[in-house]
Amino acid sequence: MRRLTCVVVVVIALALPMAALAAEFKYGIIDMQHALNDTEEGKKALVRLKAKLETETTLLKGKQDELRKLEEEMTKQGYMLSDAARSEKELKFRKLREEFEKYREEKSNEFGRQQKETTEAILKKVLEIVDGYAKGEGLAMIFESSTRTQGMPGSVIWFDPKNDITPKIIELYNKKYPIN
Repeated sequence: MRRLTCVVVVVIALALPMAALAAEFKYGIIDMQHALNDTEEGKKALVRLKAKLETETTLLKGKQDELRKLEEEMTKQGYMLSDAARSEKELKFRKLREEFEKYREEKSNEFGRQQKETTEAILKKVLEIVDGYAKGEGLAMIFESSTRTQGMPGSVIWFDPKNDITPKIIELYNKKYPIN
């Protein structure tokens, strides 16, 4: 009986601090991808980037069609052309193809750079808002829960939705950084 009493006392002694610790530990969950994309600034940036991508895609398609047309002409007329005319068309085709590849690579790099710069600028502001919110609410930790983070599933498998601070962060962001 004495041994059982000692075990109960030890369990209670361990459980009380754990319960107090659990009661004090406050955490938040944020879906950063959602927070970045759903702020007013993020939505506007996505629209702007998509419009630019569509414009560039149209230009690239036009250049690609021009290349395809020239290639078809060379194929159809190839054996009927003089050696000089065939060499001239081949040279023109190679030059156009090189210009097309260079342009496509430049635009791809430019688009990637703009997307990265835009994301980093918004992310910096989101993290500032998260920091202030966490301190103001006395949160000990914030976990990231995006469903896809750099090709890997998010780090949080399950959480109580009441701890999701994403909508609050978006709201605070939109108040602090309104779009005109």
